[in-house]
Amino acid sequence: MRLERGLLLWALGDSAGAAEEWRRVTGDAAAARSARLYLGLEEYFRMEGGGLGRPRRIEELEALAREGVGWEARVARAATLLAAGDRAGTRAALEAMPGWLPALLRGWADQIGDGGGPGDPARAIREYGVALSEGIPFAWAYYNRGLLRHRAGDFAGGLEDFSAAIRVYPDYVKALTNRAMLRLRAEDRAGALKDLERALGVNPRDPEGLVLRARIRRRGGDLDGAERDLDAAVGAAPHHAEALGERGILRRERGDLRGAIADLDAALALDAGATESWSNRGNARYDLGDVAGAISDWEEALRRRPGLLEALGNLGLARRSLGDWGGAAGSFREFLRVAPSHPRAGRMRELLDDCEGRIAAEGKRSR
Repeated sequence: MRLERGLLLWALGDSAGAAEEWRRVTGDAAAARSARLYLGLEEYFRMEGGGLGRPRRIEELEALAREGVGWEARVARAATLLAAGDRAGTRAALEAMPGWLPALLRGWADQIGDGGGPGDPARAIREYGVALSEGIPFAWAYYNRGLLRHRAGDFAGGLEDFSAAIRVYPDYVKALTNRAMLRLRAEDRAGALKDLERALGVNPRDPEGLVLRARIRRRGGDLDGAERDLDAAVGAAPHHAEALGERGILRRERGDLRGAIADLDAALALDAGATESWSNRGNARYDLGDVAGAISDWEEALRRRPGLLEALGNLGLARRSLGDWGGAAGSFREFLRVAPSHPRAGRMRELLDDCEGRIAAEGKRSR
């Protein structure tokens, strides 16, 4: 009974309560082995801020694996391989082993990949489905399947899984924040804010929740509220590149161009792959009169994400302001190729025609 009650508490996010139940298991050797296995896995899959955290102690799992007794030893061996980053070894150790727990571990192995690599998201989704259909409703299994579905573009599936995780574990901060993101994508601003208020009520210093709420507030015109959220996010997580990048956007909107550039410099130092930060720093540099610096940033953004419309349009305008008609025409032409029906497409065509006319005129004069 204590084994089952511990599993239920674990599924609900009460790791401490689950561990207490398992420590008090008495009875035969098989029950004791199961309790040890669950305690070892609880330490490995520690819930942090409502989500799966970094690996913890695995001594209990290693001991069980060495003893080699029962199905628990096989699962423990697979978990030690997983802790070492050996996804293939984990799957081999659990291959064809029935039950929700092996499926859960196979799903996690496929999600994280070898040594943190890309893994096999489609197979992970299937394994989580097996685990959830055969076992108790683990909130973080729903959450992780929701993440994978979201990343694969299955927004309805992601929303369904995050909602299921929240039904099981109402204070699941990461699930609430991710559901808010999907609700915002669907233009459900009120629903997104409701989720964020709930998440931040549980953890007022959660940087992801603060950044997302700041974004909603900024777009709604509440710049003071957005600034409070972003200052709190940076205060809670000084090395959070997204928080710094978002605050850089806000500071530019408020006219603090040097402050914007400082934040975006810091964001790019932490995450040079953040394409939007290159583009946004280019905007702030252009506003400050550093046209060459702005062009350099927009070109870097486009190297990282060809077809980024804001960077293409701004790069064309900057090149045109310098009399670089050919470079400007190339930017406008690419904008129209990528997004011929964009609301700015008409203006881009006018500018392209103007540049091509100037190029033609210069050609006539040079003959």
